[in-house]
Amino acid sequence: MFVLKKNQIIITALAAMVAAAGYLNYIDNKSLEPQELMFNENGELVDVSYDELEASGDIT
Repeated sequence: MFVLKKNQIIITALAAMVAAAGYLNYIDNKSLEPQELMFNENGELVDVSYDELEASGDIT
């Protein structure tokens, strides 16, 4: 039978907390990406990311 030592449980819990914190930081930063709303040729409101605007030359 496999016996878990106290240190193994603590290290595993710390690793899980670090992984969870990293994931939460990743999804939080991803949602803060600057975005713009613009009207296209048809007059429809579209969501355009900052990278797309920079690539198209609309901003400098």
